[in-house]
Amino acid sequence: MAVRSDEVITAAVLTAHYVRSRYPHARCFLVNSGQIAEDMPGIDIVYSSEFSGPKAPETPDVVLLGGAGPEYSHLTLSWVYDWMAQGCLWSRCIAVPPGPRPTGCVSTPACT
Repeated sequence: MAVRSDEVITAAVLTAHYVRSRYPHARCFLVNSGQIAEDMPGIDIVYSSEFSGPKAPETPDVVLLGGAGPEYSHLTLSWVYDWMAQGCLWSRCIAVPPGPRPTGCVSTPACT
């Protein structure tokens, strides 16, 4: 079966759609194993891997949590916790196993 690239829907594609529709022009801090910005056009992404501390990056509008890897360091998670405690929004990209359920994103305000 031939599949065009615009027919492939990933968690990153769905997250980008969600962020663009809910938080247009938001500055996003992405914690993810791997570079996925290509799948997220129109999203202002700052990768957690670009920072090693000790000073935290500028507070983002939205924190995006993706695939786990070495990017989930104690320092990075401390920044994420601090931002969430201050009210920063977050979105967790999840890949649901194959079956009748689609891939999607779960999002919530940090403080409810």
